[in-house]
Amino acid sequence: GVNLTAVWRPSFYGFVLAALVPLIVRVAWEGDPVHLDTAAVMTVVLAFVLAFGHRVNDLLTQAMATRHENVDLIAELKEQTRAAMEARGAAEAANRAKSQLIAAASHDLRQPLYAIAILADTLASAGVPRESAAVLERQRQAIAVLQTLFDNLLDLSRFDAGEIRPQMRRVALRDVLVPVA
Repeated sequence: GVNLTAVWRPSFYGFVLAALVPLIVRVAWEGDPVHLDTAAVMTVVLAFVLAFGHRVNDLLTQAMATRHENVDLIAELKEQTRAAMEARGAAEAANRAKSQLIAAASHDLRQPLYAIAILADTLASAGVPRESAAVLERQRQAIAVLQTLFDNLLDLSRFDAGEIRPQMRRVALRDVLVPVA
């Protein structure tokens, strides 16, 4: 009965005191030393039972509070997980939009660049004075570099979109650094 009634203190005290106090009083009423000693031992037992029941009640109350806290924490964790998934989806959508913008911009900017390259090639084939030929050649080199940059930008957007898979291979450092120099 102690374990069952310890959940609610009033029921516990009502059960234990109603069960043991009359018995202790009845045994002590006899008045002889054996009964008085027995009543004293029963009083000590009553004190231990009251302390035990009080402790069980504290543990049960704490367990229930912990359970409710856990339920609240689980609900909060679910909400945070949902918010994180929404944020992740928004970030992925923004990343896709960025990749599409880069691809579209590099494509749209390449059109005028090709037109400039064609015009420079046309001018070179028409024949220009010697003083202008060097300037025209530098212009054509700048156009070639710009085309390479746009190609790299487009490749980067394709890589970001997952259309291009990287392949590991050895590269001669000279081939990379000579054009930079």
